[in-house]
Amino acid sequence: MIFTNRQMIDTSPTIFAHTDAYNLPAMFANRFVSRRFLEEALTEGGARIVLISDILGSGKTFLMNMVQGKLGLADTKALSCGRVSAAQLTTRDPVFIDEWDIKANPRRMVTTLSLVEAKLASDETAGPVVLLGDLTLRHESFQERLRKLNVPLETVPMEPLDPGFFDLAMRNRLKRALVTLGIVEENVEAIPDQVSAVLDERLKVALVPEWTTTSANFRDVFRALTEMAALVRVDDAAASVGEREARLWLDHDHVAPKGLSDDQSRFIAKFVDLLRNMIASSGWPAVRPFDAVVLQRECGFTDMTVDDFRSTVLDPICRAPSLLAAMGSPRLALDGSGYDRYAGPYLPGTFTRVRTAFGG
Repeated sequence: MIFTNRQMIDTSPTIFAHTDAYNLPAMFANRFVSRRFLEEALTEGGARIVLISDILGSGKTFLMNMVQGKLGLADTKALSCGRVSAAQLTTRDPVFIDEWDIKANPRRMVTTLSLVEAKLASDETAGPVVLLGDLTLRHESFQERLRKLNVPLETVPMEPLDPGFFDLAMRNRLKRALVTLGIVEENVEAIPDQVSAVLDERLKVALVPEWTTTSANFRDVFRALTEMAALVRVDDAAASVGEREARLWLDHDHVAPKGLSDDQSRFIAKFVDLLRNMIASSGWPAVRPFDAVVLQRECGFTDMTVDDFRSTVLDPICRAPSLLAAMGSPRLALDGSGYDRYAGPYLPGTFTRVRTAFGG
């Protein structure tokens, strides 16, 4: 029995799940190190700060939910940075505060940070405080302030979404779909080769390149695959998502970028040309994070200063991380007066990678 396009469409919410509504164990394929580290940090006792810090969409909240469930903390709801009161921090149980990221208001972030500092400085019975956010939490100025509290400061090591991680997660997800459909038994170890080849190899490599530092994340990759799966022909042919679906997805009205200035559109076109030239001979591993100065030069924007290039071209494009992902640690002014949200270096986002591989 083959796994068909029609069946893939019906089970795509499971196979390509990317929201909190689908908290699947498959999301945690290969999350062994981060899960164990967080579990130990929460059970060792005593006051400490634990950072779960990674790019947006990387599965930080999923990780927290899984570990909370295992430790009997499932009813402990995460607070939201900027919307925390001192009264909410009086518990002796672990405290989880999410959304320390570029979407937050900087003054509210600083206010919440002050509340955390006050709790740990005055409460001798305090337990762990877990902060979840993007790379803002890794900036040296932020970490320096946390170290002044004289409590252990620990950062959970997050496994990047690399090809091995992605393949393992996909196999687990596909197996779940096959079991649901009655195609295989629950105890089967391997899934049929035809099923494991559902994704075109060129598409898979563009979505999840073999990079040491990667902009690939679960949310964007599986959102794109969900949308591509909706464009598959509804028939009983062997399930496949490939070049046809990728091209249709790139042209789809709600996916294609809108509102770009002439300079921003010109940059994206030049950037795609640059990427194609780089991968033509050595593939995606040839692409490394780009400094702003390099992008300015290689994409033909030397008629403006680097600061102007960042403020008028790079920063606005980075607001849509599927186009361009800022991979540096955002710098929060610790008086709340400013926030450099889109620090370099830079890598192509999901849309730009797929366009590089398949688009015009």
